Parts: sequence; C-alpha cells; structure tokens
Amino acid sequence: MVIALDIDKTWTEDPGFWCEYFDLCKKYDHEIIFVTGRRNYSDDLEKYGLFFYDDNYVTLDPYSLGKIKRVIYCTGKPKRATCEYLGIKIDIWIDDCPEMIVNCLGIGDDGEL
Repeated sequence: MVIALDIDKTWTEDPGFWCEYFDLCKKYDHEIIFVTGRRNYSDDLEKYGLFFYDDNYVTLDPYSLGKIKRVIYCTGKPKRATCEYLGIKIDIWIDDCPEMIVNCLGIGDDGEL
C-alpha cells in the first residue's frame, strides 16, 4: 500500500508520532511518500526532523540513509493529478487540507497559501 503524507500542518504537527507511524508502516511493507504543495525543499524542514538528501528525497535522520522518503513537490497544483502524471498511484491520503488533493483553492500561482 502506498500512503501519501502531507508535510505542512500534518507532519509538522507531530514529527515524533509520524516517525513511529513510519516504523509501523515499514513493518507491514507499506510505502510512505511525502506529497506537498511546496515548490521544493527548504531548510526550515530540518527543525521538523526532515533533512535534505537530494532534490526528491529527505531522510528522517541526518546520519542514517535507511529512513529516506520520497518527496513529491506539487508546486501548488492538485496533488492527485500531480502524482498520476508522475505515474504514482496513491492508495491512502493523509492531509490536513484534503481539498488540496483534488484542487488547490487558496493556493497562489507561486504555490504559497
């Protein structure tokens, strides 16, 4: 099963909880992918336990590449359509703003709320 997890106001609300959730998902062979409305990675994510790995991946531990997670940057576009365009089928969405999955009401042209 592939699970999409939002970053802002979802992951950032309780990173410790989500790390434990990731461990549970790994135990059951489920994949977590971050799907965000952001344009790209920014250093502010480090205070929430997400560390830059390369353009499309973050790690949950700066010293361990074993917890690398893929990140899809939707740049203000609808999340479901972006994932489908990339050929990624999401089975479950976890997002504080579920309307962002289908449309991006409230998102400006620059991808900012």
